[in-house]
Amino acid sequence: MKNVKKAGLEKQVTPKLRDVTEGIDEKDLDVIILDIPNPWEAVNHVWNALKTGGYFCSFSPLTTQVENTVKELEKHSFIEMKTFENIQREMIVSKHGMRPSFDMLGHTGYLTFARKIL
Repeated sequence: MKNVKKAGLEKQVTPKLRDVTEGIDEKDLDVIILDIPNPWEAVNHVWNALKTGGYFCSFSPLTTQVENTVKELEKHSFIEMKTFENIQREMIVSKHGMRPSFDMLGHTGYLTFARKIL
């Protein structure tokens, strides 16, 4: 919630803490963002909770999680499904310039987006 406050979005964002694989009480939501190990198990509940035109987003560290999620999204009328890899690695900045670290100990993750239509 600190980052939400820092961005000045407290009035637009309502964080919820519950198991979304068991259901979502709210309806006509604009967006649902998931950072759970099994987002595909929540897709049906997400579908029912989003308004038409609403957005789904999930973060997954493994490609198999992305595959399972996309397969489940395809069973519903989601469109504009896209997944982006996010790689983080250290950058070395010195008086001579900037370059990536020679020690590539990176971290990767995948953001999957989709949009609900009827």
